[in-house]
Amino acid sequence: MINALMMITGLNLGDYNVLCPEGNFNSKITMEQPNNELNQAFPYIEFDQEKAASYLSTLPRINDAIDLRQFTELQGGGTHNIYRLNENSRFLLKVMKKTIGNDLETLEKDLAELTGKYELLYQVFDVTRCLVERRFIEQVYVSEQLASKKTIVSVVQFDDCFQSKEKFGYNISGVESNEIDINENLSKYHSMNLGLLSSEHSTEKFDLEDFLVFEDSFRSIFKMLDEDESLREAMKDFLVRFKIFYKKTDLLMDIRGKDNVLFYKDVSGWKYKIGSVIKHETGDATRKMLQEISTNPSAVNDSFQNWTLIFYVPSWARALNATAKKLEMDKIVENINLSMKDSQNLAKIHNVLPSSHRAPYYAANGRFEEALEFFDESEKTSSSHNSWIRDFLGTEYWGWIKNEDINQTETNRIATFLGLLVDPKNEFSPDRCDIIRPAIEGLLSLLQDFGSIDPNMKEASESMLQRLGK
Repeated sequence: MINALMMITGLNLGDYNVLCPEGNFNSKITMEQPNNELNQAFPYIEFDQEKAASYLSTLPRINDAIDLRQFTELQGGGTHNIYRLNENSRFLLKVMKKTIGNDLETLEKDLAELTGKYELLYQVFDVTRCLVERRFIEQVYVSEQLASKKTIVSVVQFDDCFQSKEKFGYNISGVESNEIDINENLSKYHSMNLGLLSSEHSTEKFDLEDFLVFEDSFRSIFKMLDEDESLREAMKDFLVRFKIFYKKTDLLMDIRGKDNVLFYKDVSGWKYKIGSVIKHETGDATRKMLQEISTNPSAVNDSFQNWTLIFYVPSWARALNATAKKLEMDKIVENINLSMKDSQNLAKIHNVLPSSHRAPYYAANGRFEEALEFFDESEKTSSSHNSWIRDFLGTEYWGWIKNEDINQTETNRIATFLGLLVDPKNEFSPDRCDIIRPAIEGLLSLLQDFGSIDPNMKEASESMLQRLGK
């Protein structure tokens, strides 16, 4: 494997200590410094380019624009809208949100940059480990109200890995947003940062439990790593290749998005697939933002790019380094280092979050009065209707109260959370209907049991249940 990686990356892999899954290599690998010059030409990788173009040519169109009204929209991530044409479920069409309506020159520049970055990703990880996408500039038609617009679309073939009965996403939660966990475990938070993201050598041995306090989903992953050698080898392979890609490009891969990195098991053992993981985050930009928030913490709200550098990247780097430590490997991300002062700045960065971001975390921790206070505060400053936050608060409350012994003193709060769910302005995602419907029915039933149901609330509830397909 070492020789293959040298060929595809152009790196000298002679002096860096790494555990490799193919054989018991314990070689020294010296990696180049991060290289941000990604517009160089990379060897072309053939992966169904013609098939992707052929698929695009068969799509329903109106005035030469892809007619998205005839597609089923799937649950997407933060950067793409994802569609499937019912007649051909083997392919998915992804529309890159931020490029919709951009001028042709900007689209061509963005397409060239994305293509270059992903070609290198496919080389380092090999196309067999990637959900390879082919990107094009296309005209799309969304609705009669909106004119057709040019955008970057990508075609990806549906992969059987998602059908595996044994699989998990290598995903993080974004610790810095969760002020409750940090405030209740502050010493463990600092220990985690200094143990996983510090160049300073602590006199105390770092305990991975301090990481698991904040990333509980990794408990099951670490347990499987203890028990399954095949998974250990697959995880080592992923970490080795991640480090090579990061060293080569300074680009960090997005492991926040659901199943952007998916581990799955087939008849031959554990494998993994890499999806749409390249966004805008780099090691250099992260270090600059860490310095910026030391004097200007509100800078995180200046742009989405700034926001993810602080609220996502530290969690990505900690998870990678924690997993490497679990496997007795060296750190994967070595050049994002936190001092105690940096850790203290991050521990209180949640204070600059909008109230609409803070409310869900309090609801998720069962602190519903405070969640409502943040929600009410956000409503005073927002000019738009937020159906998602109403969905989250209402369904979280139902998930809690249905298992509690309650009395009539709770009726006002029940009515408040039911009111959030049945607001007639709500527009819920179709995949949420089966979760929202029982929450409305359950809260409505509780109010009826206490004999304190307002006729208007009952009417609004019945109307929403009809919309949800009762």
